[in-house]
Formats: sequence, C-alpha cells, structure tokens
Amino acid sequence: MKVVIVGGGFGGIKAALELDERTDFEVVLISSRTSFEYHSALYRSAVGRSPLEVVIPLRDMFKNTGVELVHDEINSINPVKKTISSDEHSYHYDTLIFALGQAMTDFDIPGIWDHAFLLDTISNTIKLREKLREVVANSKNPVVKFTVIGGGASGVELACELQHFIEQIAKLEGIAPPAAEVNLIEAGHRLLPLLSARNSKRALRRAEELSVKVHLNTKLTSLNSDAAITDKGTIDSDLAVWTAGWRNNQFFIDNKKHFKLGRAQRVVVDRHLQAAEDVYAIGDCADTKYAGMAQTALHDAQYVVNDVINCINGKKRTLYKSKRPIYVIPTGKATALMQWGSFDLHGKPAWVLRRAADFRLFHNFQPFKDAIVTWQRGNQAAKKY
Repeated sequence: MKVVIVGGGFGGIKAALELDERTDFEVVLISSRTSFEYHSALYRSAVGRSPLEVVIPLRDMFKNTGVELVHDEINSINPVKKTISSDEHSYHYDTLIFALGQAMTDFDIPGIWDHAFLLDTISNTIKLREKLREVVANSKNPVVKFTVIGGGASGVELACELQHFIEQIAKLEGIAPPAAEVNLIEAGHRLLPLLSARNSKRALRRAEELSVKVHLNTKLTSLNSDAAITDKGTIDSDLAVWTAGWRNNQFFIDNKKHFKLGRAQRVVVDRHLQAAEDVYAIGDCADTKYAGMAQTALHDAQYVVNDVINCINGKKRTLYKSKRPIYVIPTGKATALMQWGSFDLHGKPAWVLRRAADFRLFHNFQPFKDAIVTWQRGNQAAKKY
C-alpha cells in the first residue's frame, strides 16, 4: 500500500516514521520545505537563542529509513483518480494523509504585511532578530518602542523576553542599554484565552512586572511603519510584531470543493479523522477540539497510523478521541505558566516542565542522543545576532 503524507511538521513526520516500521507500506512524505521547524520555540530564536533548536533538516530525520522524501508544493487533488499534483508533478496514493500546518492571516487589517514582522518561519524570525538588534544598536531616540500584537502564547512569550534581549544586545554592542517601551496589544479581555482565568491574570502580572504595557480590549485597526493605530488611540512603535492571526493552509481554501471547511477554515473530519474516502487530515489542518498544538498533531498521527493498519488487516476501527494537551507558556527568563485541565503551576517549576516537554517532543522523531543535542541548543546563544 502506498501512503502519501503531505506536510513535514510534527504530525507528518510522526506518521511517516511509524508507518516506516512496517514492511507492507510504501511511504512518501512530500514537503514544501526541506527542514522541520518547531514553531512553538521560534520566539527563542527571535531573542537570541540558537536557531538550530528549531530547524532540523528532514534528510537527517529520515536518513536511516525507507521513507521517500519529496521536496514539492502540492496545489491540487483528484479524489477520483487518487492523485495529488504540484505545478510539475503528479503523485498517486492509496491512502493520503494531509498534515499541513497553519498559515498567518492579517484579518484584513491594513499594513500588517507591509510593516509587521512575523513569527511564522525561521527565516522571518531571523529577520525579526536582526531588526531588533539594528533598532537597539542604532536608535537615536532616548526610548526604543516595540509593539507586539496578539496576546496568545507567541505574543506573551516574546513580549516577556524583549527587555532581557535588549540588555544582551547592548552588552554585545558595548553601549548602555536604552530605555525600552514594550506594548502588548490584545483585542480580547484577557491574555492567553486558552488558559484559565487565573493563569491569564498571572500572565498579566508577570508581563507588567517586566514593564510590558498590556492593552486589553484593544483592537488594531491599521499598522504604519512607525505606529500601531487602534480603536483606543495611536501607539508609537519602532518595530511591530504580528502574532495574532492564524488560518488553515491555503491548499484547502484553493481546493474547498473537495473539502468541508469549519472553524478557521480547518477541514471537517469524521470520527476517524477522514475528510474523504482514503483521505485523512490531522494536526493543525483538521477541525478537531485541540487543533493547533504539537501534542495534538502527534496524537492524531498515531491514531491515523493505527487506523490505517486496522483497515488493511480487517480489524475493528476505534473512534478518534481528542486528547487534552498540556499548556506550558514561558513568561520570561526561566519562568512559565503550566496548565493541564484544572491543575496549574507557575514560575521556575513550570519552566522546567516546559523544557522537559520540548525534549519529549523531539524524542518523538529523533533517537535519544540526537534529541538531547537538539534540546540543548535551546539553551545556547546564537553565534551571531
């Protein structure tokens, strides 16, 4: 049986490695990128840590396997012929697994693409880091002003790290640390809406302890090169970072006649994570309860692998059940907020758990020794910034 997997993130890699352990599958993984990127840790690269933690070449991850790696960007599907196609190639499948990640959206707010830096890929993250260094090192103003738009995990993580990174840059440049003003804009009434109200309050207190000015119930209406325009006034800014909007991968929007789309244009799936006959959608692109989390992508991948195996062996198929993820959100140097159901933790113990969770995620698709090396890079400074 030929299983084609589209997407080189957590879900796609996990599914490919699990299926490769069996001899009755021909496994092909198609990715538009040549490397895996750990999006939840991109903020660390933005504030000076090594990017080698968040970027792992796919060829290294599959070097001792039978998985066929294909670098291509799929743009269409023909469910009748059971093929998917790019501009130049067509690929036949017996079973197809879509594990495409999310894409950023600007919610039609003018100026986002022109004036904001993004935390969506490692290349954009490095551009942000370089711009941060440039602003701090070359500013002629007595105060450098940064604006982070979006009070979810990425926005809180970045905002809480900026002051420390500014001090690092100044030390390396041999200059006195400039005064910094960090503004965090959130349209909702609290930070980290996926967490409990108690943890949202903790995040707010922590941000304010780090001199972050938090603007709740504040909607961005447009963005200029030197200011964020909101429904409550103008916030001057030397640099703005957009972390607020995500939608499903463009592939599904372009091929919506073949898919039913639900929340955030994610693919509606049945109780077996199937979007159509012999076509699965997992992780960020599936409209499931906890979509958008790496833990969910891994859970989905394992379920689909078991379902495919049960189907070909004529065994009873189990129904998919969502698995509640553990949320761990860093809030500045060596501190974090953790929530697992009704249980929560904060401070350094939560940070230790976050670093342990990072290692566990890497170990899902790397041998122990390789996972340790990747994990340790998260504590290392970048060689240049």
